Amino acid sequence: RILLYSDEPVLLAAAARWAKKVILSQTPAPVLLRARVPPELRGVSCIQDLSFHGRCTADSSALQQQAEQLFELLLQLLQQSTFGYNDSKVHKTKTPFLMGVVGSVARQRPAMLPAAFDMFKKILEQPKEALGDEGFEEVQKLVCNEVQLLLASGLTSEWHPELTEL
Repeated sequence: RILLYSDEPVLLAAAARWAKKVILSQTPAPVLLRARVPPELRGVSCIQDLSFHGRCTADSSALQQQAEQLFELLLQLLQQSTFGYNDSKVHKTKTPFLMGVVGSVARQRPAMLPAAFDMFKKILEQPKEALGDEGFEEVQKLVCNEVQLLLASGLTSEWHPELTEL
């Protein structure tokens, strides 16, 4: 978790990928896949895989709560990096990584889409003067790219009107 606060792009990218994998593996998948390979062989890709043959002693609700807290942390870091976008070059490198991870999780776990949607909306509503013309356009483009990916996802169809409006 501490690497998510890093100013080094390589460390931040690794930490963001780790956070995405943790969140996705500790939350239920919205679509149950009929896998031909049993979870014992393919590994854990979502929380449902933990319950194979009743051998799992992990508390699934605690794992899910940890994943939700990690997602909230990602949202806070995204807000900080976006609102300080013009303050330093560090924020300009952090924002795309964090926005990509938040968007990816929201596409794959629709239960987390409302929080991501609210964050994207909050980012777009900040005053143009706070980011400057160039910074505002860059952030707007990043959000637009993520919204387009959300619209392309079949799991977010319930949110299409709101996403289109955004």
